Amino acid sequence: MFRRSAILVFIAAALFSLAAQGCSSESLVAPVAAETSFARAASSSMTVDIAVAPSTIIIKDEGEWVTVHAVIAYSSVDAETVLLDGITAVSTFADARGELVAKFDHAEICAIVAPPQATLTLTGLTTGGEPFEGIDTVRVSEKGNS
Repeated sequence: MFRRSAILVFIAAALFSLAAQGCSSESLVAPVAAETSFARAASSSMTVDIAVAPSTIIIKDEGEWVTVHAVIAYSSVDAETVLLDGITAVSTFADARGELVAKFDHAEICAIVAPPQATLTLTGLTTGGEPFEGIDTVRVSEKGNS
């Protein structure tokens, strides 16, 4: 956060200096947009380990849930922001260690995966607004026993 603030302060000072030298506002707007985008791109998500269960998703199965266990304290997670490849969690709770468990609708997950495997990304925000993400690869099968 400090690094982003320092970059933006530097940009503001440079723009003020250019404006004082008589540069037009139009010539100043494009660099501000580019630098602001750079500052946002420079920030990164906290990486957390995750495990998706089941480890093999069977598309034709009548399963109810795809469950993700994440190594991040549940108390530090803004539960409403938890997504698995853009799909909202049906429920979230703490496991016995106090870490995040998120459940997703099996049919919704089946709609975004295809055999033979899929890489799924869990994303969310901490209660402090810091983004986090975790990635796991699962097998995908049309039917059981493949």
